[in-house]
Amino acid sequence: MKRKASRKAGVDYATVRELALGLPDVVDSSTLRGISYKAGGKLLACKAINRSAEPDTLMVRVGAAERDRLIAAEPDRYYLTAHYLVNESVLVRLANVDREGLQAVLRLGWKFVTASSPRARRPAKRKKAASVFRYL
Repeated sequence: MKRKASRKAGVDYATVRELALGLPDVVDSSTLRGISYKAGGKLLACKAINRSAEPDTLMVRVGAAERDRLIAAEPDRYYLTAHYLVNESVLVRLANVDREGLQAVLRLGWKFVTASSPRARRPAKRKKAASVFRYL
């Protein structure tokens, strides 16, 4: 009698690290509070540490339109709480997502984070140096 090969459902944080660091210009910027990954100096994904999030959840910044599309298509994998609403992010249940699904959402997030915004194209205004002599 043959046994079916048991396939572990979901992914772990080691897989998240492998897939995130496989994207261009992504660095691990983890702290004592949790794991996080940045692309071009901007937050791409991190462990959801707010109490409103379920355990073993990853927060990925994907933009409001993509977030709504993902949640509508697969509500068992992706969800949102009020705390994460302002970040234009989606919460990913790692126990319910497979490697390919996680890779796809990380790519969406990478495209969102690295896309040049109109604000980034404007030259920054130089601040005048404050003079110490003004206070004397």
